[in-house]
Amino acid sequence: MDRLLYFTPSLTFCSAIALIRGIGTFYYLAYALNKGVFDPTEASDLWIICSIVVIGSIFIHGVTAPLLMKLSTGTK
Repeated sequence: MDRLLYFTPSLTFCSAIALIRGIGTFYYLAYALNKGVFDPTEASDLWIICSIVVIGSIFIHGVTAPLLMKLSTGTK
């Protein structure tokens, strides 16, 4: 089996935990606002909330990713 395509359970867990919320969040918010899912007066609040979530996700990923990778590979 090709090593690049095989993920151990620990690597799969790390990938699930450490994923970044990013550009897709903004895309789907823009799509929903364009389709009229949300009230236009709430749009600025939603952009702010999504921006905070994405920035927080990037920060948390940066802090936890090295630790998770060490734990998944068993290195110190």
